[in-house]
Amino acid sequence: MRVDNLSQDTLANSHLPSENKTDKPVVNRQVETVLSKARRFIGTPYRRGGTSPRGFDCSGLVYYTLKQTGISVPRSAHDQYLHSTPIKQTELRPGDLVFFKTNRRTSRITHVGIYLGDDRFIHARSGGRKVDITSLSDGYYSTRFVRGGRIL
Repeated sequence: MRVDNLSQDTLANSHLPSENKTDKPVVNRQVETVLSKARRFIGTPYRRGGTSPRGFDCSGLVYYTLKQTGISVPRSAHDQYLHSTPIKQTELRPGDLVFFKTNRRTSRITHVGIYLGDDRFIHARSGGRKVDITSLSDGYYSTRFVRGGRIL
């Protein structure tokens, strides 16, 4: 029996450990998929509470993008922050989340994006803006950055 060019023996033994197998290629493919899906939403309008391509808020973009890749995360930026493994800015890798406090009247995390690499992240901005890419060095975001978070 053959399935998509794989023999029955290959299918039966695919769960066995291999000396040449590593998790890295799987993680890299997963990261590539997440980043590719997120980039498709550039230009999507901001919508408070939005979790679909009709409109996203910041955590809705992260929630929807990861969900489309089979990864479950909480819905709010603050809960995504609590759910992630803390990462320093100098340790960020593509696919990590980046967290910000944009409201100085609360101690909660109020903004999140997905790190793309090269000091850039994709996020849904409020105030009539759309999903776009911004530099972490941008004055507004650099002063409000709290930490990165690893989900993948």
